Amino acid sequence: MDDNTQLYERAKELECIYQVEEILKKTQQPFPEQMKELTELIPQGFMLPTACRIKITIGTDAYFTEDFARAKVLHRSPLMAGYVCVGEITMGYIQALLPNDCELLINEVKLLDTIANRISIFALDKQRTLFSQWIQEQSPKLGDVSDEQPAPIPKNLKSKNILFAGNAVTANRLIDGITHLVYINETKELAPLIDAEFSAIEEVLERLNDLLPWRHFLFIARNTCFQKIALQAKKDSSTVNFSSAAALIEMIPERQKTTTDSYLPAFFSQKLTDKQVARFSLDLSNQGNTFQESYLRHSQNLLSTLLPTFDWLADIIKVIEIPANSAGKTLSLHMNTVIDQAIAFFTEAPPTVSDSFLPNKDRQKQDKTSHWQWRHYMAKQVANALDMDAFCVKGLYLFGSTNTGEAGMGSDIDLLIHVGEQTATQKRSLEDWLDGWSQALASMNYLQTGYQLDRLLDIHLVTDENIRQGDSFAIKIHSIIDPPETLRLAQPQKIG
Repeated sequence: MDDNTQLYERAKELECIYQVEEILKKTQQPFPEQMKELTELIPQGFMLPTACRIKITIGTDAYFTEDFARAKVLHRSPLMAGYVCVGEITMGYIQALLPNDCELLINEVKLLDTIANRISIFALDKQRTLFSQWIQEQSPKLGDVSDEQPAPIPKNLKSKNILFAGNAVTANRLIDGITHLVYINETKELAPLIDAEFSAIEEVLERLNDLLPWRHFLFIARNTCFQKIALQAKKDSSTVNFSSAAALIEMIPERQKTTTDSYLPAFFSQKLTDKQVARFSLDLSNQGNTFQESYLRHSQNLLSTLLPTFDWLADIIKVIEIPANSAGKTLSLHMNTVIDQAIAFFTEAPPTVSDSFLPNKDRQKQDKTSHWQWRHYMAKQVANALDMDAFCVKGLYLFGSTNTGEAGMGSDIDLLIHVGEQTATQKRSLEDWLDGWSQALASMNYLQTGYQLDRLLDIHLVTDENIRQGDSFAIKIHSIIDPPETLRLAQPQKIG
């Protein structure tokens, strides 16, 4: 392929991505129509659009181009809504329309993965809307925070263990096991930001509301930030959703002498956060109030890890994992209206994230599954989603600590994959597909446990020859002492 052809193909890919964005912006268009339109558009970004066929699967629904059943599948890209795999984009070529036997180019794989990522974000927004509607429906049943008992206020705490403390408490709350903080840094002026830049900040806050452990994180910002959000939302007739947070903490600078400059009550009244998300305004002009802002400024920022496309906002928005920056401690927030005191302090109490990080109303139920049971379940999901014919896979097996029931929060999932005579494209596509799962599962594990891994799957590919020779991991397939679990077989195999 000469330079001019390469430039032409890259231009087609960029135009395809742009048109995908335009379709997803059509918020008034029915969702099925959007997906159908995408299946017709996406082939235009590939080298041979007339032979390319696309299928988008989301849940139990499938949208595909004409004659898709005739296409030879070359690549699948998973669709992830937050940490949940909700479907995939499948791409293939109709061989009869190809000038010769054609393999998928690496840039075309990247194109499909990029589009899948964008559709995943779109699916996450849909999921968030449905969850918000459920919160609105359930809020009368969940009770008002004012019904709670006053929380005990601990005494004689060391100053280094207090994040903030103050008075003017408006509700009783006791929240333990807080594992994350979202802090909007006042060192950067928000007022000069143009609408598009501030819209990006709002989008980041919305996504963090979905990504972070439900009811185990705080939003902390100056009142001027909440003022800006309020004004922007009023202008756009919209609002930022904070419904998953444990509390919103508003800091009123020392130069403002009264708490009348609070923007929380006026703006968030009657919103989704009204009953279940605690709110506290910390007046820094009151000498009796304390705030350890140095902890927020000096802690490591996870924004680039969680939302890499928004790393340019890392100077403004800071996401802090408390255990990683506090020697394994978590944060507790106690609010008491009787004695008019509130305090947030670091404690040795273990985090309680695993029973709370669920994508829908099941978050209200306690999840009893252990680390190995979750890994075992996800290994089966990977096996069920694998297109064994497209990747020339004969069998998939589970071994190691997940198979023996000994896996912990830092354990990987050991998979043994028996492959046939793969082409280079099949091998690369299989590795890319598995790597996408591996990174997504690592993110899920991190958000559930706070234990950070780059990838969660440990993959070992073995061939017929490896099995005949009893090489390396291949010997495990027929092991009597430590047999692996057979997750899936393409068909019964006889080797040798």
